[in-house]
Amino acid sequence: MGYYGIDVSYAQANVDWASVFPVVDFVIIRAGYGQGNEDTMLSSHIQGCIDNYLHMEGFYWFSYALSQADAIREAEYAYNILSQYVTPSNFVLWYDWEYDSDTWAEQQGVTITNNDRIRFAEGFCDKAIE
Repeated sequence: MGYYGIDVSYAQANVDWASVFPVVDFVIIRAGYGQGNEDTMLSSHIQGCIDNYLHMEGFYWFSYALSQADAIREAEYAYNILSQYVTPSNFVLWYDWEYDSDTWAEQQGVTITNNDRIRFAEGFCDKAIE
């Protein structure tokens, strides 16, 4: 037996929250991405969880950082956006780096190494817990 959760973002625009309730134990919501872009469904997903008594385990920020400084700014954006909806001390914030993050960096002429990814994540997380 385990815990079951779902990850929602703009791509899940029509969630039937009443059906989700008996099936999942928690929800993780994408707060946004890149340099200050709020997920278009953030407010709706938060309200859906609240209205249906679903536990919001936390939020994630999809990174398009090209440097550690960019990742730190992304943490600031995430905090500022989320503080409009939830009490900052009451949520978990994850840093999300995916293949699309690498692809975007390459399109900008930047090659991201594993050491870069680690530094970016450390910068984001350090800023997020300040």
